[in-house]
Amino acid sequence: MPTRVVIAIPSAIYRKGLSSLFPVETFSVCEVETENDLTDKLRTESVDFVIVGQSLIRDISLLPKGKFILIAREPDRAYFLEAVAHVVRGYFLSSVAPELIVEAMNALPGHCYFDPALASWFTDLLSKSGESRSDDSALTSREQEVLALKQQHLSTREIAARLHISETTVKKHVHHIRQKLHFDSDGSWKK
Repeated sequence: MPTRVVIAIPSAIYRKGLSSLFPVETFSVCEVETENDLTDKLRTESVDFVIVGQSLIRDISLLPKGKFILIAREPDRAYFLEAVAHVVRGYFLSSVAPELIVEAMNALPGHCYFDPALASWFTDLLSKSGESRSDDSALTSREQEVLALKQQHLSTREIAARLHISETTVKKHVHHIRQKLHFDSDGSWKK
Protein backbone atom coordinates (compact mmCIF):
# COMPACT_ATOMS: atom_id res chain seq x y z
CA MET A 1 0.00 0.00 0.00
CA PRO A 2 1.45 3.40 -0.95
CA THR A 3 2.38 5.96 1.69
CA ARG A 4 -0.35 8.62 1.81
CA VAL A 5 1.18 12.12 1.74
CA VAL A 6 -0.73 15.38 1.89
CA ILE A 7 1.00 18.48 0.54
CA ALA A 8 -0.75 21.60 1.81
CA ILE A 9 0.88 24.69 0.33
CA PRO A 10 -0.93 27.75 -1.09
CA SER A 11 1.24 27.90 -4.25
CA ALA A 12 0.24 25.44 -6.99
CA ILE A 13 3.73 25.52 -8.51
CA TYR A 14 5.36 24.76 -5.15
CA ARG A 15 2.88 21.90 -4.51
CA LYS A 16 3.58 20.39 -7.94
CA GLY A 17 7.32 20.65 -7.34
CA LEU A 18 7.03 18.86 -4.01
CA SER A 19 4.72 16.23 -5.50
CA SER A 20 7.36 15.40 -8.08
CA LEU A 21 9.68 14.23 -5.27
CA PHE A 22 7.46 11.23 -4.57
CA PRO A 23 7.33 8.29 -7.02
CA VAL A 24 3.76 7.20 -7.76
CA GLU A 25 4.76 3.55 -7.24
CA THR A 26 5.33 4.08 -3.51
CA PHE A 27 3.42 7.28 -2.65
CA SER A 28 -0.12 8.49 -2.99
CA VAL A 29 0.09 12.29 -2.95
CA CYS A 30 -2.86 14.57 -2.35
CA GLU A 31 -2.46 18.31 -2.85
CA VAL A 32 -4.56 20.87 -0.98
CA GLU A 33 -4.38 24.65 -1.19
CA THR A 34 -6.54 25.99 1.63
CA GLU A 35 -6.70 25.62 5.38
CA ASN A 36 -10.30 24.31 5.17
CA ASP A 37 -9.33 21.66 2.59
CA LEU A 38 -6.46 20.53 4.81
CA THR A 39 -8.63 20.40 7.94
CA ASP A 40 -11.30 18.37 6.09
CA LYS A 41 -8.68 15.96 4.72
CA LEU A 42 -7.10 15.41 8.15
CA ARG A 43 -10.46 14.85 9.85
CA THR A 44 -11.93 12.49 7.27
CA GLU A 45 -9.04 10.46 5.85
CA SER A 46 -6.13 8.42 7.09
CA VAL A 47 -2.89 10.24 6.27
CA ASP A 48 0.67 8.94 6.74
CA PHE A 49 2.59 12.21 6.37
CA VAL A 50 1.87 15.91 5.85
CA ILE A 51 4.01 18.66 4.36
CA VAL A 52 2.27 21.88 5.28
CA GLY A 53 2.77 25.58 4.80
CA GLN A 54 2.76 27.34 8.15
CA SER A 55 0.04 29.71 6.90
CA LEU A 56 -2.39 26.81 6.32
CA ILE A 57 -2.47 25.33 9.81
CA ARG A 58 -3.73 26.94 12.98
CA ASP A 59 -4.16 23.81 15.07
CA ILE A 60 -0.96 21.78 14.81
CA SER A 61 -2.52 19.01 16.90
CA LEU A 62 -4.59 18.06 13.82
CA LEU A 63 -1.39 16.92 12.10
CA PRO A 64 -0.21 13.32 12.55
CA LYS A 65 2.15 13.43 15.53
CA GLY A 66 5.77 13.07 14.45
CA LYS A 67 4.80 12.75 10.80
CA PHE A 68 4.77 16.25 9.42
CA ILE A 69 7.03 18.97 8.06
CA LEU A 70 6.30 22.66 8.48
CA ILE A 71 7.35 25.10 5.75
CA ALA A 72 7.39 28.81 6.49
CA ARG A 73 8.02 32.03 4.60
CA GLU A 74 9.33 33.52 7.83
CA PRO A 75 10.13 31.58 11.00
CA ASP A 76 7.65 31.96 13.84
CA ARG A 77 8.62 31.15 17.43
CA ALA A 78 5.13 30.13 18.58
CA TYR A 79 4.50 27.85 15.59
CA PHE A 80 7.95 26.32 15.87
CA LEU A 81 7.64 25.56 19.60
CA GLU A 82 4.15 24.12 19.14
CA ALA A 83 5.42 22.01 16.24
CA VAL A 84 8.36 20.72 18.31
CA ALA A 85 5.93 19.75 21.08
CA HIS A 86 4.01 17.78 18.43
CA VAL A 87 7.27 16.14 17.24
CA VAL A 88 7.74 17.93 13.91
CA ARG A 89 10.09 16.14 11.50
CA GLY A 90 11.31 19.30 9.77
CA TYR A 91 11.03 23.08 9.97
CA PHE A 92 12.06 24.82 6.76
CA LEU A 93 11.86 28.07 4.91
CA SER A 94 10.10 27.89 1.55
CA SER A 95 13.49 28.27 -0.17
CA VAL A 96 14.82 24.98 1.27
CA ALA A 97 16.55 22.46 -0.96
CA PRO A 98 14.11 19.63 -1.84
CA GLU A 99 16.54 16.92 -0.72
CA LEU A 100 16.34 18.24 2.87
CA ILE A 101 12.58 17.74 2.83
CA VAL A 102 13.07 14.14 1.72
CA GLU A 103 15.77 13.59 4.38
CA ALA A 104 13.51 14.97 7.10
CA MET A 105 10.62 12.82 5.97
CA ASN A 106 12.84 9.73 6.15
CA ALA A 107 14.44 10.71 9.47
CA LEU A 108 14.21 8.55 12.53
CA PRO A 109 11.27 9.39 14.78
CA GLY A 110 12.10 12.11 17.28
CA HIS A 111 14.58 13.90 15.00
CA CYS A 112 13.83 17.35 13.68
CA TYR A 113 15.66 18.68 10.65
CA PHE A 114 15.70 22.37 9.98
CA ASP A 115 16.72 24.72 7.26
CA PRO A 116 20.42 25.65 7.60
CA ALA A 117 19.38 29.23 6.79
CA LEU A 118 17.65 29.28 10.20
CA ALA A 119 20.79 28.60 12.29
CA SER A 120 21.13 32.14 13.60
CA TRP A 121 17.37 32.32 14.20
CA PHE A 122 17.63 29.15 16.32
CA THR A 123 20.53 30.62 18.25
CA ASP A 124 18.45 33.69 19.07
CA LEU A 125 15.42 31.55 19.89
CA LEU A 126 17.34 29.40 22.35
CA SER A 127 19.03 32.34 24.01
CA LYS A 128 15.74 34.23 24.41
CA SER A 129 13.50 31.31 25.33
CA GLY A 130 15.06 30.42 28.63
CA GLU A 131 15.91 26.98 27.31
CA SER A 132 19.59 27.70 27.72
CA ARG A 133 20.82 25.90 30.79
CA SER A 134 23.53 28.39 31.68
CA ASP A 135 25.46 31.35 30.40
CA ASP A 136 27.94 28.84 28.92
CA SER A 137 25.40 27.67 26.35
CA ALA A 138 25.38 30.89 24.34
CA LEU A 139 27.65 30.70 21.31
CA THR A 140 30.93 32.55 21.56
CA SER A 141 31.75 35.09 18.87
CA ARG A 142 34.23 32.62 17.32
CA GLU A 143 31.59 29.86 17.31
CA GLN A 144 29.18 32.27 15.61
CA GLU A 145 31.84 32.95 12.95
CA VAL A 146 32.35 29.22 12.39
CA LEU A 147 28.59 28.65 12.21
CA ALA A 148 28.19 31.43 9.64
CA LEU A 149 30.94 29.90 7.49
CA LYS A 150 29.41 26.42 7.86
CA GLN A 151 26.13 27.87 6.60
CA GLN A 152 28.05 28.90 3.47
CA HIS A 153 29.00 25.22 3.07
CA LEU A 154 32.72 25.83 3.54
CA SER A 155 34.85 22.84 4.44
CA THR A 156 36.73 22.56 7.72
CA ARG A 157 39.96 23.33 5.88
CA GLU A 158 38.47 26.44 4.22
CA ILE A 159 37.11 27.72 7.54
CA ALA A 160 40.47 27.15 9.23
CA ALA A 161 42.27 29.09 6.50
CA ARG A 162 39.79 31.95 6.56
CA LEU A 163 39.89 32.31 10.36
CA HIS A 164 43.64 31.59 10.65
CA ILE A 165 43.11 28.68 13.06
CA SER A 166 43.85 24.96 12.85
CA GLU A 167 41.41 22.41 11.44
CA THR A 168 41.37 20.75 14.87
CA THR A 169 40.20 24.01 16.42
CA VAL A 170 37.44 24.33 13.81
CA LYS A 171 36.30 20.79 14.62
CA LYS A 172 36.22 21.65 18.34
CA HIS A 173 34.13 24.74 17.62
CA VAL A 174 31.72 22.68 15.49
CA HIS A 175 31.45 20.13 18.30
CA HIS A 176 30.63 22.89 20.82
CA ILE A 177 28.08 24.44 18.44
CA ARG A 178 26.35 21.08 18.06
CA GLN A 179 26.24 20.63 21.83
CA LYS A 180 24.98 24.12 22.55
CA LEU A 181 22.36 24.11 19.80
CA HIS A 182 21.38 20.50 20.48
CA PHE A 183 22.34 19.13 17.05
CA ASP A 184 23.07 15.49 16.33
CA SER A 185 26.15 14.81 14.21
CA ASP A 186 23.92 14.44 11.14
CA GLY A 187 22.63 18.02 11.49
CA SER A 188 19.24 17.18 12.96
CA TRP A 189 18.02 18.93 16.08
CA LYS A 190 18.07 16.77 19.20
CA LYS A 191 14.98 16.93 21.37
